[in-house]
Amino acid sequence: MTDLGRVSRRDVVKTLSSIGVVNSGGFGSNHKLRNIQNYTGNTYLYFSSDKEDGGKKCYVVNIDNGEVVGSVEYPGLSQYSSPTYYGDKLIISSGWGNKLYAFSNVPSNQKEWVVDDVELSTHSSPTVVNNTVYIGVEEGVLSVDAGTGEKIWETTDHGRIPSSPNVVNDTVYVGSKDGMVYALDTQTGDEKWSFNTNSTFGDWASVTVYNGVVYAAPRTNQFYAIDAYDGTEVWSKSTLGETGTSPTIVDNTAFFGSSNDRIYALDVNDGQEKWTSELSTNAYTPTTVSDERLYIGLGSRVRALNKNTGEHLWDFSTDFFIRSTPTVYNGTVYFGSSNSMYAVNTTNGDKEWELETAGSVYSSPTVVTGSYSTDSRVLLGTLGHHDQWAEEARSSKPVADFTYAPRQPTAQGDIEFDASASQAPDSEIVQYEWDFSGDDTTDSTGEKTVFSFDEGSHQVTLTVRDDEGNVASTQEIVEVGPERINVSVTASDTEVEVNESTYVTYSVANFLTSDKIDVQLLVDTPSDVDVTSVRGADEGSNQFTATTTLPPSSQEEIRVTLTITGAGTHAISAIADYHVSGNPSNADRTVRSLTITADSTNGEGPSEKEAESSGVGVVSDRTPGFGISESIVALGGASYVMKKRIFDSGEKSD
Repeated sequence: MTDLGRVSRRDVVKTLSSIGVVNSGGFGSNHKLRNIQNYTGNTYLYFSSDKEDGGKKCYVVNIDNGEVVGSVEYPGLSQYSSPTYYGDKLIISSGWGNKLYAFSNVPSNQKEWVVDDVELSTHSSPTVVNNTVYIGVEEGVLSVDAGTGEKIWETTDHGRIPSSPNVVNDTVYVGSKDGMVYALDTQTGDEKWSFNTNSTFGDWASVTVYNGVVYAAPRTNQFYAIDAYDGTEVWSKSTLGETGTSPTIVDNTAFFGSSNDRIYALDVNDGQEKWTSELSTNAYTPTTVSDERLYIGLGSRVRALNKNTGEHLWDFSTDFFIRSTPTVYNGTVYFGSSNSMYAVNTTNGDKEWELETAGSVYSSPTVVTGSYSTDSRVLLGTLGHHDQWAEEARSSKPVADFTYAPRQPTAQGDIEFDASASQAPDSEIVQYEWDFSGDDTTDSTGEKTVFSFDEGSHQVTLTVRDDEGNVASTQEIVEVGPERINVSVTASDTEVEVNESTYVTYSVANFLTSDKIDVQLLVDTPSDVDVTSVRGADEGSNQFTATTTLPPSSQEEIRVTLTITGAGTHAISAIADYHVSGNPSNADRTVRSLTITADSTNGEGPSEKEAESSGVGVVSDRTPGFGISESIVALGGASYVMKKRIFDSGEKSD
């Protein structure tokens, strides 16, 4: 949960972003992919594999039918590094071959430059931002001019960087084999900060940056959210097994797999679980997300799940182990196995084509349209991204997101839903629609709303619409515990004449059978209540607060006599703040209200006998509060009688 006492620079940037002062896509985009249809030029799939006679080959393949239209060959050993396409250049590492290449006019074999005096990390893929290539090496990070291949800088004191750098604004973020997350200056390579995970980073564990936070999954049972500006911990989450693969961030959710045969979906704001899904084996590859589906490699299979719920949609099985991270483009997911590249339909998991290769395919494929890589893993900024990724991942559509409080709601207790975290970078959100029943109907509207449920699991869907007609939705399962307390407000008469009285009863009941509940009840009456006599509150007040400790299975009531002095409709409300006695950290709130209408006919108010019987004008010398079986207190023209009864015995005070 956010510490309200600490306002970080990240919070400031997020606030400025929400009002249009800062480009929200500029510091780790709010990753929301759109269907890519606006590029020009041919579209190819690029991936690397081993050759039978040694060395490596990067295939150039027609994405529609898997036909090889060209290739680039180069020396090297086992190929784990994935190609990156940037500005008409194919940039690729030879891995253990310790060479970094740039080819142009692909699918021909025109070599632009080669860097061969470095010890490259075998798995790291090149990231290209602002015409600069960044890649992990055995002792740190290498920076190279993408146009000429000239080395700009290289660090030698940051351990082996096995995965791909993530570059946002003027900072390079990497996870190292030494267990540290490093933030380096893009111009000089100077270290800005470091964060110790007390573990190590695996070969497929790039860090991911999202809205000013670095998300890291080292090879331990801990997942970290780190402030991208100063390297301080925002929150961390314990998992049941080792993580060790790159997290994917989409729609304010972090997705990653673990070694305990699970995949996790965490809220990026506080690390709370949105869902987990059990797998039949370890999660071996990073995830990727496109549209409403999530994809992950599991042994010799690729699995598709619903990204909102974790529901298992389909599996596609191969004959060999999968180390290639899946990537999605235009309704097809692409991935390699030990001897083939596959194209599989994202909707039903059917194979569209298979291309057999001479050697193993460990690298991840990338789809190139025009001059840049444009597939899901690139546009999500998780592997081999470039300086187009933030702009392309920053959708023109709004992004729906919401929070709710309390985080552990109970049956019939009010839950406050807040959609203010929703974003529309290029437009304005004009409509918020809430579906609390799971039937695709709108139950409430507005940026903020209040709702209550019965005990159980309830799917909540928020749909936002912007002023350009774009729509976005998000879902979350809300777990509701058993009912603890009930607050009700009833009136003897909801239609009265001006200066006439009505009697309102506030009832508070404890449904727990073994625990006491501490309750504070704030009663708020309308401003045009005639104030005649006051004891225990300032004269002219139209509010009072009462407190009590309710025994198990008990109820207390307050009876209030209200004299309405103005015509119209008047809201009468009661706010109950409560928690189990001795456990104030588990606090909750319930709000109840009713309306009373008064017409302009002059009423004469209650008679003396009525006033005496109801308590009007009778004053107690103690502050209004629960805890007395019967007391009469006049306050602001209103009096109340409190009565307590025990559910089980049926006793009632006289």
